[in-house]
Amino acid sequence: MGAAIEETEREFRPAQPGRWRPRWMPPGWTVLVLLAGLIFAWSYYDSRIKVPLADISIDTWVCSEDITPGEPWNAYLRAGCTPGEVDVDVSVFHLAQGRPPVSHSGSRIIMDRIPIKSIELSYQVDTAVPRQTVLQGDYNSGGPMVVGELNNDRAAQRFTGPFRPDGGTRFILLFGPEGAPAD
Repeated sequence: MGAAIEETEREFRPAQPGRWRPRWMPPGWTVLVLLAGLIFAWSYYDSRIKVPLADISIDTWVCSEDITPGEPWNAYLRAGCTPGEVDVDVSVFHLAQGRPPVSHSGSRIIMDRIPIKSIELSYQVDTAVPRQTVLQGDYNSGGPMVVGELNNDRAAQRFTGPFRPDGGTRFILLFGPEGAPAD
């Protein structure tokens, strides 16, 4: 009989002191489903809600003399740059997904629902005639300012480059004189 008591005491021996054991734990699959749901909700918020969409306007300016980036705005005015009509198709790409090109015949292009805080945008500008250069500018920093030059193809009719709206909604495209650029 003494052996049976020792056997029972061994079975019901309390856990080691100082070691905490939870009373109840959810099954592992529910934790994985909850974690996947949280990751999906965060990525949806980060890509759709946190990045606001807005309509932007792009004014086209035509310059009669050759223009280069990095000059003060008065230099472009002296080069004969004025708002003018250009036969052009403009596309804005977001994450390599093209939006339909906006053809326009006027001095202002309006594009709707552009993610204005995104850093993953790019321009594609197709001109009807070759241009020496196309510069992109920004109205949002207090006054007009040229921020960069678009890269051209061999025929000087397709110009591409990054587009960084940085929350702004008014931009400029400066078109150099007609003709192929000098190599």
